[in-house]
Amino acid sequence: MRVLQPDIIEHFGNADAVPQLPERCLSRKAGIVRCCLSKIRKDVEAMKRFRVFYGGLAGLAAACALGAWFAPVEAGWLAFPWVSIGAGLRVLSLSGSVGNVAACGLYALLCLLPAGIALRDIRHHWPLVGFSAVLGPALYFLINPGLLAQRMGGLPQEVVVAMLGQLIWAVALACAVWLLLGALHRRSLNTSSLLHGMQIGLCLLDGAFVVSVFGVGLLDLRGQIAAVRQANTMLDNTAFGTLNPTALFLVCGWLVQSLPALLNLGIVHGLLQLVKLAQADRFAPGMAQAAAHCGTLAGGAAAVDVTVQAVFLAVQLCAAGQLHQLNSGLHIALLPILFAVAALLFSRWLAEGCALREENEGFI
Repeated sequence: MRVLQPDIIEHFGNADAVPQLPERCLSRKAGIVRCCLSKIRKDVEAMKRFRVFYGGLAGLAAACALGAWFAPVEAGWLAFPWVSIGAGLRVLSLSGSVGNVAACGLYALLCLLPAGIALRDIRHHWPLVGFSAVLGPALYFLINPGLLAQRMGGLPQEVVVAMLGQLIWAVALACAVWLLLGALHRRSLNTSSLLHGMQIGLCLLDGAFVVSVFGVGLLDLRGQIAAVRQANTMLDNTAFGTLNPTALFLVCGWLVQSLPALLNLGIVHGLLQLVKLAQADRFAPGMAQAAAHCGTLAGGAAAVDVTVQAVFLAVQLCAAGQLHQLNSGLHIALLPILFAVAALLFSRWLAEGCALREENEGFI
């Protein structure tokens, strides 16, 4: 004889009562709801991180564009953005007594910030102390470039500024390498650590692409336009006038040179999605499709880069008679294209691994 559940029997005497589900069904549904809420919470947190990251990239692009616009053209890209920081502090210092105090405070903060970070773990972060020791005097002479130029036999200020910028970048790169090697030596790297390191590296690479386009690229474009104006002052002193075609091709050349880095931003986004999937399950069902999509994007980016460069040179050749400056060489952005090809190979390898696993599971 079938025995009815107690939570259903209690409603038989009341015709208006709604039968309730057994307790085990309720607990199962509650578990499903908790699982769904947890997944939604993770998706919301991921979306917040996504917005913060790309908002930071947009802010970095705006800061680089402003710095490149106000930086001295003669200094060149080696001094960027340090020359912009020095020029800004100099203007702030000369604005008045309050501005002078603010400039001194900002100068001290910038110079002591790396050393302050190193004090949290001086044993492992000691290279940052050396970076502070170099950044302080170098930034001081960038604020007052004439002082160092007088002590170096009257060298032009742009040469001195470029040398100081090159020195700061060299020391910063050396500190970064020392810190990275120390971190790799101390930690035992498992799959989770490697994937987390890949995320950090890809984010830094995104920042480098943004700086190369909106910082170094814009500063170089300003230098080219200034050189054309200086060499053709008899044409028009107030506006480009007949230099308009040359200016247009200079801007188009900057866009063509910047296109590989801009397309690589999309490739990095695809790689970050792959790393995110791999952190959950390296052989997740959607991994093969995401890897194939990223590989298609990387291959298309590499093809578009070289094709657009060839088309630009062909159009420039047709309009060479109206231009006062030509890009005579094939300036292929080799590193961004190599990065796109490497991303293509990595995506294909990952997709092949997922396909092989699915084939083995089907065979078993």
